[in-house]
Amino acid sequence: MKLLVVEDESKTGEYLQQGLSEAGFVVDLARNGMDGRHLAMTGDYDLLILDVMLPDLEGWQILHALRSAELAVPVLFLTARDSVADRVKGLELGADDYLVKPFAFAELLARVRSLLRRGSAPSLAERIQVADLVLDLTRRRASRGGQRIALTSKEFSLLELLARRHGEVLPRSLIASQVWDMNFDSDTNVIDVAIRRLRAKIDDNFEPKLIHTVRAAVLLGLGILIALAMEEHFAVEDFTALGENVNVIRRVVESSSAAEVSTRLNDVLQHRTDLIVRVQAPQGQPLFATPNFDFAEVLRVLRKAGRHSGALVWQQGEEQYRGVHMQVPLRDGDALDVLVGINTEIHAHFLRAFRKTLMLYIALAALASGLFGWWAARRGLLPLRAMASRAKSVTADRLNERMPVDMVPVEVADLGVTLNGMLARLQGDFQRLTDFSTDIAHELRTPITNLLTQTEVALSQTREPAKYRDVLASNVEELQRLARMVSDMLYLAKMEHNLTLPSAEMIELADEVRALFEFYDAFAEDKAVQLQVEGQAQVRGDRLMLRRAFSNLLSNAIRHTPRCGRVIVSIKPGEEDLAVTIDNDGEAIAPDVLPFIFERFFRADKSRARPESDGAGLGLAITKAIVLAHGGIISVTRAHDRTRFTVRLPIRS
Repeated sequence: MKLLVVEDESKTGEYLQQGLSEAGFVVDLARNGMDGRHLAMTGDYDLLILDVMLPDLEGWQILHALRSAELAVPVLFLTARDSVADRVKGLELGADDYLVKPFAFAELLARVRSLLRRGSAPSLAERIQVADLVLDLTRRRASRGGQRIALTSKEFSLLELLARRHGEVLPRSLIASQVWDMNFDSDTNVIDVAIRRLRAKIDDNFEPKLIHTVRAAVLLGLGILIALAMEEHFAVEDFTALGENVNVIRRVVESSSAAEVSTRLNDVLQHRTDLIVRVQAPQGQPLFATPNFDFAEVLRVLRKAGRHSGALVWQQGEEQYRGVHMQVPLRDGDALDVLVGINTEIHAHFLRAFRKTLMLYIALAALASGLFGWWAARRGLLPLRAMASRAKSVTADRLNERMPVDMVPVEVADLGVTLNGMLARLQGDFQRLTDFSTDIAHELRTPITNLLTQTEVALSQTREPAKYRDVLASNVEELQRLARMVSDMLYLAKMEHNLTLPSAEMIELADEVRALFEFYDAFAEDKAVQLQVEGQAQVRGDRLMLRRAFSNLLSNAIRHTPRCGRVIVSIKPGEEDLAVTIDNDGEAIAPDVLPFIFERFFRADKSRARPESDGAGLGLAITKAIVLAHGGIISVTRAHDRTRFTVRLPIRS
């Protein structure tokens, strides 16, 4: 059954199309009112699912146009307009049902099936019959010669498509689109296999055969074309030979009197046994006629045709004749009716033998074509079978498996390379997810373990009040660590899902960096680290968010700078964006660590030993989220013996 959904909200439309297609329907989707009206007026649909509020043309107008054109296709309104007046208006315009959004898809599906069973459209037949094949569209059953045929849902849809368009040659791409909703140009034998299985159920035990493949039809058509061309060739030869004989007879008649015609023609034609000639005087009496030939049939053909001259073809007994009828003037001025014919039996005999030979070769060619097609399809699918076998071995523990691409055709090799790239990305993402799970488990379990252990030990025996105070103070530190972690995670989640900044103002970055220098002055002085800022620029953004981002980068730089080292913040404005770089001395970051340094809970030290000053590993992840929220990018590089974080922010007016 074919449905049309007219819905302008893309997600709802795609959801409806997917769900109804999976329920066994063929579904077309229109995204505006004009397209919806055009498809509804010109297409052959069993049901329309129609929104009211559409671009270009409202659903009310589409339904009015349908009913004005006397199209009785069932219409179900699916709309957010839920007032009683709207429901009444839709039903009075001719809708068959009205469902309000939001809706349960199961209810929509039940209403669709109910409308289709109800048969609200008398113009659409509930049954399709081709020869003795009968399709019951409502109950989705097929029978032939009174015998019911068991079909799957897809087989019935395929048979319905073929029956609705019987007599047409349907390309594979159309069949795939209408039955499987697969919009591709098939280069495999998937459609052929489906047709072959359907033919086995529909045609194998019945006559006449209803499903024909295009390949055999092409060969048969070629054979018919060749046979017709041969017949046409012999016809031309026959009429050419007739023309030569007609000219001879014309010259004899034109140079003779009525009394001389019979004698002179007899002399000319006595050795031409393949010709038949009849010459008739204007008064109707025959002047000459080929002996032992019955001219009654050809004279009947002449009377029926009502012509005085021209080419003739007639059947006499088992033989076919071609001839020419004309009027030729005598020497004395009267005109005679002259009929000249030739027997085509010799050519007909050749054509009959030729047709038999041609049909034999066509049958052999069709068989050879089918076998070769099967062999080619099977051989062509071998690489895909190898890939399918290899894909079965890919599991969560064996993501290192790859598709074979060395010994496969170029067309399939591209698919293999693409799949290998996908597997590599999946392996990387899976490993990253595994590491993330391990890291977050460690960060959460460590403080909880500390709390439980310290508290249980403290309660294991009676202690002095000072000892209890020490345990409570230690618990407070762990709880504060957990609180910071939870706060950072919530902040990060908020940053990643908010599309707009809380506030936006022009910010002088050099002033913000100097304010952070004042905040970290004691920390830097304790490590004898020199802080330096170069350049200045303004950017539009949220002051608190940017201050937090640069604070994370600056504290990270100071923490990893050795004693007596330097941290340099450089601000360089450009035409479209500005760059802020934070350089610091220190140990080199391993190259394999750089791509993951902005991941949540990531630590370069896999042992995850953390000094008291370290956080939970969320600082750089938060920084990246803030930069992205401002439309910028952040990166980290290692140049010589210095680490450089680069933040690029767009200059907004």
